[in-house]
Amino acid sequence: MSGRQMSASLRLAAAGMTLAFSVVIGAGFGYWLDGRYKTTWWTPVFAVLGVIAGFRELIRAVNAANRADDEERARRRRSAEEGDGD
Repeated sequence: MSGRQMSASLRLAAAGMTLAFSVVIGAGFGYWLDGRYKTTWWTPVFAVLGVIAGFRELIRAVNAANRADDEERARRRRSAEEGDGD
């Protein structure tokens, strides 16, 4: 595995952790608000917001990894074409 592939893998793993932490933090904050204001609806609201934020980051990381992979493939293709032209 090249350094670039490792970097992309680590970014995707971090994005997955961000998804999990976003949900936990959102639900925790909602739970705290529910306890403070004696309500029951803040927890699901902030849990859903955490899911949305986490998936947004996950999609951004996947798109960045795909873009980096496309750039690497294009670079390799150009380098192979330059080698064939000699």
